[in-house]
Amino acid sequence: MESKIEEKFFQHLLELGFPKSSVIYEPVFQPIGDGRRYRPDFALLDPKTNELLAIVEIKGRNDSDTLLRAMQQVRQYITALRDRSVRGFVVTPAQSGGFDFYTLGEDDKPKQVPSSSFLHFESLSSARNAENKEILAEEKKETIDQFLVVCFSAASVSVIIAIADFICTRFAVTLLTTNRMILIGVA
Repeated sequence: MESKIEEKFFQHLLELGFPKSSVIYEPVFQPIGDGRRYRPDFALLDPKTNELLAIVEIKGRNDSDTLLRAMQQVRQYITALRDRSVRGFVVTPAQSGGFDFYTLGEDDKPKQVPSSSFLHFESLSSARNAENKEILAEEKKETIDQFLVVCFSAASVSVIIAIADFICTRFAVTLLTTNRMILIGVA
């Protein structure tokens, strides 16, 4: 590891019960279709499933400019991964000797989070599972909504064709024959 802060953070994670196999130092992510390589300081994986739980960027200072740049960097990593359930954190050394954790707040500014809520392997893993369930529920709802739009569109077109056939029949024009109705039904 390149810096003492990174080594200290790695040891801190191990002391908190993170399995050594779940802490990856400077992983390289190359998203599909993008030639850039992304290299956060740490990635935390679930060793059972090899799913990415969190991206961690370490900074030596916690001034607002450094935190903003680091949060933008973490956001780029997560956006490139195309996985909304991955958590992103910026970690800085705390004056008390531990570490301060920051995540992106709703106002797009870094927000400090209590380290006790973050630093449990089980909580990260269960948060990812809950987030995945929410994402699947949203995708299911979107798929059902799209299917309903297709069904209502097809029904509307069928009604318009039936009305057009009725009007054309009044003027002795044949719009729908048996063969045409079969083709429409197949389509």
